[in-house]
Amino acid sequence: MALPSTVYLESWYPLPNESIAVIRFNRPKVKNAMSEAVYTEIDLLLEYFDKKESVQAVIFTGAGDFFTSGMDLMSMPTELPSRGASHRLMNRIIDHSKILVAAVNGHAIGIGVTMLTHCDLVFSVDIATFWTPFMRVGIVPEFGSSYLFPAILGPMLANDMLLRGKRINAKTALQARLISQLLPVGGFLDAVVNEVKSVVEQPCGDSLIAFKKIIKQSNNIEKSKVLEAIEREFVEIDKRFESGHFQTYQETMVKIGVLALQGAFEEHIDMLKQVGADAIEIRLPSQLEGLDALVFPGGESTAIAKVAERWGMIEPLKKWVQEKKPIWGTCAGMILLAQSARHGKEGGQALIGGLDVEVSRNFFGAQIRSFEQQIRGPPGYDENKPYNAVFIRAPAIVSVGEKIQVLSEIHNAAPANGSDPKDVIVAARKDNI
Repeated sequence: MALPSTVYLESWYPLPNESIAVIRFNRPKVKNAMSEAVYTEIDLLLEYFDKKESVQAVIFTGAGDFFTSGMDLMSMPTELPSRGASHRLMNRIIDHSKILVAAVNGHAIGIGVTMLTHCDLVFSVDIATFWTPFMRVGIVPEFGSSYLFPAILGPMLANDMLLRGKRINAKTALQARLISQLLPVGGFLDAVVNEVKSVVEQPCGDSLIAFKKIIKQSNNIEKSKVLEAIEREFVEIDKRFESGHFQTYQETMVKIGVLALQGAFEEHIDMLKQVGADAIEIRLPSQLEGLDALVFPGGESTAIAKVAERWGMIEPLKKWVQEKKPIWGTCAGMILLAQSARHGKEGGQALIGGLDVEVSRNFFGAQIRSFEQQIRGPPGYDENKPYNAVFIRAPAIVSVGEKIQVLSEIHNAAPANGSDPKDVIVAARKDNI
């Protein structure tokens, strides 16, 4: 039987004897989000590797900086989930005879976390995070996690993750026995392959299938209870599907545009998608239609302004700002949203305006003078928990108009021009901006 062809996955054998197979989720633009089509492809590959005698272990990993971002919220199932590809895949993974290994190369969300409890070995990069925001989407836990999380992680952490949607880091996941070992980012997959190679090439390597079966039968996790939990979960998921909840959720997702003319727009989109928003790149006036909010990302404010002028975006952006919808500006975005800016380049630059402040471009100096600093949050934020801010050729607000709410300041900041240190504002708000 030939290796199944796939669209959303990559698969290969990292060793000449084909004792290890790798399945890589390969949808980096959507953070390796899962859909019915992706589940079907994984199922077909697992079926193939289960029957291939040379394969002793199968490694799951992801392309880019995510393992998987979980369910693709823009590609919901069209039939009852219990009859769909995800259910078939769950059964395939539970019954798979080969050693299943998760190589968590980045952030894991939803099924990217719950599937780990069904793997025999789990390796993770030390910067990964693990998040199961089922309640935010309005669905119940899946893949038996309602039973397995309390059994493996303990009831308190299980409740934190499943009920509260708490995100945990890799160190916590290791302590909670969700993962087997932490490895550095550099050379991660090669390191995982070497770890798995040391298992499959042991003198008793040809007995791995029997060993796995014995271990599964001997641990405290009862397969029958896992299957019962999955069925209970699907009953509730099906109810929500039949009630139209999935479709309603799609329709009510917040649609946030990120100005994608230059700068760090991809990073902003990544973060917005992590919290469940429908984030899209905005380059043309027509793309502003239907947005619930807009982000002006960091970058080079002059370059962003010039591209915006060339593509006819300046006036549409000014009009959008006047509509009083939510707007966020980061670094260069703050400059563009300011009413005026000091130390602009010769000839000046276009500003969108809307925030009644004056900013000083590159207040802290050139890129070589970049720094990180703990800063306090806005009023009401826990003063005992400052957060880390990164300043790279960063602007500062040097004067504010009426009704401006100061959110954060740096005291005794040293200006790049060598003048005396002064207190400057680094975050501010007015109404919707």
